[in-house]
Amino acid sequence: MAFIAAVLLCATYEVGDGKTYASLTDVPWESLAAGDVVQVHPRAAPYAVKWAMTRAGVTVRGVPSGSGALPVITGQGATTRSGQTFANPDRTLVMVAADGVVLESLHFLRARQGDAFTAGDGSTGTFASGVSAIDAVAGSNVTIRGCTFEDLEKGVYVATDDAVIEGNVFRANRAGGNLDLTGARPVVRFNALRAPTVAAAENVRDNAAGAVVAYNFIAGGNRLLDIEGIGAPGGDDFLRTRVFGNVLVKDDFGGNNAVVHFDTQAGPRRLDLYANTIVVRRDLARVVQLAKATVELTLVNNVVRARPTTNLVMVDGAGDVRYGGNWLQRGRTLTQSGTPLVDLGGNLDGDDPGFRDELSDDFRLSPSAAVIDRAMMLPSGLDAPAFEFRAPAGSAPRGDDSKPDIGAFEEVVAVVQPDGGAGKVGLVGWRLGCAAAPGQVVLVLAVMMSLMRRRRLRSR
Repeated sequence: MAFIAAVLLCATYEVGDGKTYASLTDVPWESLAAGDVVQVHPRAAPYAVKWAMTRAGVTVRGVPSGSGALPVITGQGATTRSGQTFANPDRTLVMVAADGVVLESLHFLRARQGDAFTAGDGSTGTFASGVSAIDAVAGSNVTIRGCTFEDLEKGVYVATDDAVIEGNVFRANRAGGNLDLTGARPVVRFNALRAPTVAAAENVRDNAAGAVVAYNFIAGGNRLLDIEGIGAPGGDDFLRTRVFGNVLVKDDFGGNNAVVHFDTQAGPRRLDLYANTIVVRRDLARVVQLAKATVELTLVNNVVRARPTTNLVMVDGAGDVRYGGNWLQRGRTLTQSGTPLVDLGGNLDGDDPGFRDELSDDFRLSPSAAVIDRAMMLPSGLDAPAFEFRAPAGSAPRGDDSKPDIGAFEEVVAVVQPDGGAGKVGLVGWRLGCAAAPGQVVLVLAVMMSLMRRRRLRSR
């Protein structure tokens, strides 16, 4: 009954034209309670605002318009609620420093170096070179879902543990790239991470311990994944990074020819790169560049597609590599630097893997694709992919006919199944409190009424 009471005591703050709160600066951020929801409605003019989220368990949710448009948050001329101050206000639009914060269905549009803003103490300033839409600096279990990040110096910076970044669109961001991860065990899934506009920008920079990058579409940038975290103590989940079920598209934009760069700042680390569809659209490329002898790479069940004329190298640099079950573009070179490789078997060379519509970036498999049913059994410790990326930024269950295909897609009819609670890599389950879907609150109330009726019957 205490849980039910907590649900009923949650508050919803409606923001927008004609709503209780005209602007996000009117919301009493400093006094919100766990389970409270701030619902932001679209309006003709963007919300030029900055704010800090320092109260645990609070959700900020955009309410899409009838046409699906999200409320727009901009850094141009952004103001802050009076009295709300936080460190480094020139570095972000939204500072997060609390557990269980959720930000969803918001369109962050433009925060550039030099754009002017007003801080909570009334002082004015301009944004710094690495300004991001969201800067999660403290707390844990932060969720960023269903947002669009566009024309920002950096999309999102996350330094907290157990963050989930899912179902977002990143596009046309600048020198800081799309996503910058530190902390421990972040999960990045179901996102479309499009090319930054600056050639030297990394698309995703991962300095975290134990990151999971799964079921995303990642295209463009100096390197698609720049993985340089610390091999922190605390078990296998801290020592390895898992990258699986993604579409990775490496084009001519960006000076570095590596799709993935893997390094360690301290201690041994392992990268599990498997069940991805990797497409190279440039004349010279290497799939993975290893930086230190203390790193290990498992490269299994990937499709690696390139132009027939591409000088394609699979792995270079120091470190230990085991590979198997991959479909590789004919004419590729395994290594140019003498990297030690252990062949697990099952690798295929070919001219065409059999995508449905490669020119339109539809990398699902045609019924006659050469990679169907050809994946090898995954080595111990690797989880079978459960989902597939779906444009624009979503997912679908991956089919299972007991004969897995190579790459990020399975050519079978997928049966939708409820999330079985298999961990953070699965679909997100229902949230409790006022942040729950409306139907869940109704369900909770129905359960409460049923329990009350039963109690009355017993007392007669």
